[in-house]
Amino acid sequence: MRSFPRSAALVAAALTTILVACGTTAPVSPTARGTDASPPAPSASASADPAAAAAYGTAICPLFDRIVNLDPRLAAIRAAGDEGGDMTGYEDELSALADELRDIVNALDEVPTWGPGRRLQLEIMGTLHLIRAELLSINEDLTAVDTADAMAALPYIASQTMDREMARAVEGGLTCGTDE
Repeated sequence: MRSFPRSAALVAAALTTILVACGTTAPVSPTARGTDASPPAPSASASADPAAAAAYGTAICPLFDRIVNLDPRLAAIRAAGDEGGDMTGYEDELSALADELRDIVNALDEVPTWGPGRRLQLEIMGTLHLIRAELLSINEDLTAVDTADAMAALPYIASQTMDREMARAVEGGLTCGTDE
């Protein structure tokens, strides 16, 4: 699997997109999608089944909140890795993060299938699984010489692909209202 470096601005933009879908009023940064700032057009079948979109949103939107809440904890792990030193004190946090990621991936697997959101769902699942695998690998030996470097290089949740797929889902009818 090929990995790409992701900047803090990209993470913020993708998380902003998730928050917008969840009903906040934050603007979406078109630069997070790369050179193609326009979201993909929804398919005719996407808007043809509002009940499917609603079921999908009801299942996935609470998971977005859980993901957004994980990001600062993952950032703290990266920052600790950047600082170096003794990483053995992070064993419990790495385990807790891995458990939370597992639970979110399992919950994402239970989200009802909905065409405009399926690729978003799969992208999030793959990304969280990758991060979880890295956390578990790091936690196998926190005294290893490269532990701090591995923590600093922990993958980010956000990506241009995820941002694009979120835009596709929102254009297809995904809404995460806060007044429900």
